[in-house]
Amino acid sequence: MKGKDTFYGVFLRVDMPGVGKESVKVRIEKDTVIMKGEGQKDFEDDELGPRYYFSIQLPIEQYNTDGVKANMVNGVLKVFVPKFKLKERTNLLHVTVF
Repeated sequence: MKGKDTFYGVFLRVDMPGVGKESVKVRIEKDTVIMKGEGQKDFEDDELGPRYYFSIQLPIEQYNTDGVKANMVNGVLKVFVPKFKLKERTNLLHVTVF
């Protein structure tokens, strides 16, 4: 898994060869983004196909988990978790400097 944190949010890229978009699940549990995928088995004697599980913890007060977007193309899952805009954050404390 690769990730890049920007001013706008965090971009995640996960390689899941052999997995189609219908077999990928992305969910948020509290402060954790969970990405799972399961592919088809290649041969009849294979017991299971490829399975992938990735998770990343994010500071929940900075990220808008309601705005998560995901896209799966050619075995590559891309997930974007946007950050709250400054005015949307509720835990900011404004301090007057003297």
